[in-house]
Amino acid sequence: MSAEVVNRFTFDVLNQLYLSQNSTENIAFCGTVLYLMMGVIGIGLRGRSYEKLSNFLHQDVDEFIDNESWVKSENAKMWSKLRRKSYIEKISRISIFYPGQLSAYYYKISRRIFMLKHTQINHSNPEESADEINRWITWTVFDDNIWKVVKKSMVSENEILFISTIFFNLKWKDKFYKYRRDRWFFGDNDEALIVEMMYQPGIYNIYIQPIINFRIIYIHLNNDDLLLSIVVPGDTCSTDEMLKSFKVFFYGQLD
Repeated sequence: MSAEVVNRFTFDVLNQLYLSQNSTENIAFCGTVLYLMMGVIGIGLRGRSYEKLSNFLHQDVDEFIDNESWVKSENAKMWSKLRRKSYIEKISRISIFYPGQLSAYYYKISRRIFMLKHTQINHSNPEESADEINRWITWTVFDDNIWKVVKKSMVSENEILFISTIFFNLKWKDKFYKYRRDRWFFGDNDEALIVEMMYQPGIYNIYIQPIINFRIIYIHLNNDDLLLSIVVPGDTCSTDEMLKSFKVFFYGQLD
């Protein structure tokens, strides 16, 4: 699998999220982990649903996954290599929470290829099941406070929950500079305002797009393999223009 495929998928999702909320709210997700989660959902689908998801993942529907030989196929090897990339394996967890029973074959290949964690839940006690799932989420992100992500209304006998978590460590508690300065700020309707802003001096790697004039700031995380990328529109560039200007390039192989 090439990085281009995952980049294109991430680009599609980012655009759809932005368009659906119709605002300038913050968006954060890991394209590679989401791609893996869609893949593990895909191996449980058949027919038109499988074809639609495969097209969305930019993967050709060229192999059957309902026989024992699939685990040795090129597609299975591709998914397995991506899941076991060192930085993905260290920071992410993917789990399925399900009532009833899963097929033995799906259980086997999802665990072997995607390292999927399986947890059977009691749909007749949705409150207890929701608490169990929330405890798992809290444990995987190393937080002392119980996260309330899943509500009991989300637990039923007809629903399966796929949940992924990502853990990374950034020095969020670094103090801002004691002085403030005025900066132009543009609201949802492109109205210009002068806002008193806090700031933090530092040395960062910055990419400046020469035509659209947006910037990408790269910040090293405590995980050696990871960078945090913050995309900032320029004074003459709206968020919509910035997203439309993104291109998907081939940066190298993921295998």
